[in-house]
Amino acid sequence: MQKVIWVALLLGVGLFSGCAKKPGEKFEKGVIEHRSYNIRFWGYRRAVKVKADPQAVDAYLRDPGHLVSASKSLNIKMEGSSLAEKRGDQVIFRTQHMGVPITMNLVLWDRVPAQEVLFIFLMNDTLMGFLRYRLRPIPEGTRFDFELEIEETNPLLESLIQTLGVDDMLMKLQDDDVEMMLKHFDPEYQPEKSREFLGENFDKLYQARQVSIWINASSRKVANYLASPAFTELVRQNYDIDFGQAFTSRNPGIYPLKVNFLGNATTPDALVMSYEFGEHIFAYWAGKINARIQIFVTPKSSGSEMTLAYMLESPSSFTVEIANILANTAQIPKAVEQVMIEIKNDIEGES
Repeated sequence: MQKVIWVALLLGVGLFSGCAKKPGEKFEKGVIEHRSYNIRFWGYRRAVKVKADPQAVDAYLRDPGHLVSASKSLNIKMEGSSLAEKRGDQVIFRTQHMGVPITMNLVLWDRVPAQEVLFIFLMNDTLMGFLRYRLRPIPEGTRFDFELEIEETNPLLESLIQTLGVDDMLMKLQDDDVEMMLKHFDPEYQPEKSREFLGENFDKLYQARQVSIWINASSRKVANYLASPAFTELVRQNYDIDFGQAFTSRNPGIYPLKVNFLGNATTPDALVMSYEFGEHIFAYWAGKINARIQIFVTPKSSGSEMTLAYMLESPSSFTVEIANILANTAQIPKAVEQVMIEIKNDIEGES
């Protein structure tokens, strides 16, 4: 199956109405179809006291080699950067779990020195997750809080969580890393005495929607069009969204975007985490509201079915500007339909 997974097409998505359909239902040729569903993120959080100042803890946490050292049972191998300094720094971890190869791309996204760090990761080019560290000075050390979130239920993707117990694996790996850090800064540290704040599990649900259309062209031709300057220009002219080189370059990286959609001008970044041309693209849209969009292109009925799935992250705070953006989201489904119809017409017009 060829697929294109892509984030960064439209701004405010996720607050919408419509009738839900079960994933896997068949579509008629040329008919726009909608489905809606929930995506569940499994989470684990923990807080401990570290006998070191925030600057020292910050430096320790941004060295991915420590995670490798903590993974004795998993035998993790590391590729890429040895220290996360700036946005976009990436490291790749490889291991096996229950005989299944696992690759995790970990990218530094946001950092306030000695205060907060946010990593975004992608596991096996399917499951998305977040790792957040927060540091706060306290008497005789630092309070260290971390939150781990990973996508668990998504009808469009294979769930590694349920089949392999990846949630337990990652929770134990993170705990082992924390224990090693506590020992590093306090040689007298005893595990059973260290947890002033105990770890806990939590869940987050995000609403998502997908739109599908059949195109009378091969999936390869559709994938080529989506990566072409013609598509970038179509969206720029008709929807005032400028992707720049985000998709025409066909390479992972961070790309600045220019958006003036529904009266809201913004300059978000697109983080393209994985780009295998003709197979998939996975990226993350970060702006005033964080969002992601997935595009799948699969062979079907002597042509291709293109599916656009989109999800909006809940904003951490609300402002008048964000409220205005959210108020316009009711217009998104119709705009998405129009984009997909224009894609279909352009591609079929080339035949």
